[in-house]
Amino acid sequence: MYKVAANGTSAYTTNDQMFWSTTEWLSPSCIFQPTVSQDVADAVKLFVANDCQFAIRGGGHSAVAGAANINDGILISFSNMKNISVHTNVDTPYVSVQPGAVWGDVYTYCDKFDVVPMCGRFYPVGTGLALGAGFSFLSNENGFAVDNVKTYEVVLANGTLVDVSQANAPDLFRSLKGGGNNFAVVTRYDLLLYEGGLVVGGEIQTLENQTEQWLDVTYDYSVRQAVLDVKTHALPAVMYIGTTDEVITLTPLYYNDHNSSVLPPIMKGWYDLTASSDTIRQANYSSLALEFDAGLGDGQYQEQLTYTIYADREEYGIAWYSFLEWGRSFGNVDGLTLLHCNMPLTPRMMNAGVEKGSNSLGLAGTKDVLSSIIEFEQLPLDPQGPPGNAWGRFGKDDELGTLNLITPGVIVKAAQEIKTGVRISLDWPLSMPSYPSFGRNPFQQEIVHRAPNCINDDILHFNTQGSTQWDGFRHYAHQKFKRFYNNRTQEQIESSDVIGLHAVAEAGGITGRGVLLDYVEWAASKSISIEALSSTSISGDILFIRSGFTAAYNKLNDSQRKDLAHRSSPDFIGVDASEKTLRWLWQHQFGAVAGDAPSFERAPIRGAHADPNYNLHEWVLAGWGCPIGELFDLEALSKHCKVTGRYTFFLSSMPLKVIGGVASPPNAFAIF
Repeated sequence: MYKVAANGTSAYTTNDQMFWSTTEWLSPSCIFQPTVSQDVADAVKLFVANDCQFAIRGGGHSAVAGAANINDGILISFSNMKNISVHTNVDTPYVSVQPGAVWGDVYTYCDKFDVVPMCGRFYPVGTGLALGAGFSFLSNENGFAVDNVKTYEVVLANGTLVDVSQANAPDLFRSLKGGGNNFAVVTRYDLLLYEGGLVVGGEIQTLENQTEQWLDVTYDYSVRQAVLDVKTHALPAVMYIGTTDEVITLTPLYYNDHNSSVLPPIMKGWYDLTASSDTIRQANYSSLALEFDAGLGDGQYQEQLTYTIYADREEYGIAWYSFLEWGRSFGNVDGLTLLHCNMPLTPRMMNAGVEKGSNSLGLAGTKDVLSSIIEFEQLPLDPQGPPGNAWGRFGKDDELGTLNLITPGVIVKAAQEIKTGVRISLDWPLSMPSYPSFGRNPFQQEIVHRAPNCINDDILHFNTQGSTQWDGFRHYAHQKFKRFYNNRTQEQIESSDVIGLHAVAEAGGITGRGVLLDYVEWAASKSISIEALSSTSISGDILFIRSGFTAAYNKLNDSQRKDLAHRSSPDFIGVDASEKTLRWLWQHQFGAVAGDAPSFERAPIRGAHADPNYNLHEWVLAGWGCPIGELFDLEALSKHCKVTGRYTFFLSSMPLKVIGGVASPPNAFAIF
């Protein structure tokens, strides 16, 4: 087999124009068609030694001019390297794919084994997708295609042929995962495999009169469906056909369920559209990839533009209608097609990369959904639950709540707060307050002398709610619904260890960037008098609010402290329990919130001053799964922040690892 095609030959023309967009029909000096990896290694070494420009073409993915072809240089075409092999009799099953294959070939081959890798959704898309990012049917659950590469076989600039993985070359491995073909020439991809077989999928199309409803469902998919159920996948698209001046929406839909032929209830909005075509059924992956590409065709010229936003229903409409107005301004142009796609990137999708060694996309630790964030108005997420709940946001069995937002990438970024090494404890002594309010018993310490040896033990007796504490999810339920976070019942609390604080400890505690909101200093600057021991309202990462309670308490004598604990009404300063406060907290998406007051919110948390519709413990703790910290000692922290002018810091807090724990001392300190 001839491996070099010269200009003017049929092999040259075929390979040069074997691409779905004419933007890649260029004029290379010649075309090299390797058949084995060593051919590529020899060629690269030769090209580099002679300062010869060259380009790489796999199965064909990017239409950007020059990305997969070259003028005057040499084109390396992988049209003769399309082998695929499945390896399931190993600890980590994978499929090996040469770069000349397209994803439809991979699906067809893997369907025989009822397995599926993370690869493109359209049949003719090339393997370069596994270098750039890569959306897949399974992306909501497992991340991008680049996050699911086990090994790259590559040729380096010196002609060396090597396997690159997390184990043997972590820096280059991470660079390849999102860095495109800038670092090496890939000659084989080893891709992780997942359970395949029959799934739910198909395409729903509508006519132009359904565009507004389609935009509504697209937005709902972005902020609710895709976030709450990781097995969902959709590629909402709307098309303008210039030849007929026609608009249609065409949305490929998928659900990873092997025992159904219909979409789940959470995706009901797609069925509610008045469809001109609906092919939802039980199907295998290769047939879905073939269907989703059918009718799109190749164009004489393709231009692709991308921009990223947070989910905004109004912006979705502006983007499409502006695009449509521009297209229609040309009149009926034969062959003109506009295609507008929305591709939501959920936090789970982006942070899955961190769990698998990270990638070079720069998205690690992103808390919001790029092209998607759940708005306050969309609460409650569970319509059967109490007002404002976010149950199911992180899965129906979740036990971490908003602590899921504190990903490894977030912690790495938070570590940049450590500059001087100054450490400040945030715990009040366990013996404070010396007379706890709310009828709780005071702290007791018993020192046990292990005579005759000179050895001591101590035995501690204390209520975990008595001093500085994190309220866990087992502490406070929505009182009317009698449900704890994620719809847990009192019976479940008493009969199992669900949503216990041990889950927080096992996940690494409450660690990340702390932010101090110093209400005392602000009030002083405004000449506002604070009565920290009376019922007063004040309206992040991990938010700390200093109200001055612990400082005021420290100034009391023993008799005053005792009187304070036995007042008929536990009136204490705290955050104002209102819709405005809740909106602000939700908007900032804190991993946890805390203060130095006994209840975080103004106490008593129920009474004439409190709106019963906006109880913070019910909304924040039971509804959102956001830990609430109380009675933190923020005085030394406040002084240091004032002196340095820095009100952010690295926080480390490790609750007691008590199985099924309700609350815990935080064991917290700030590092600057």
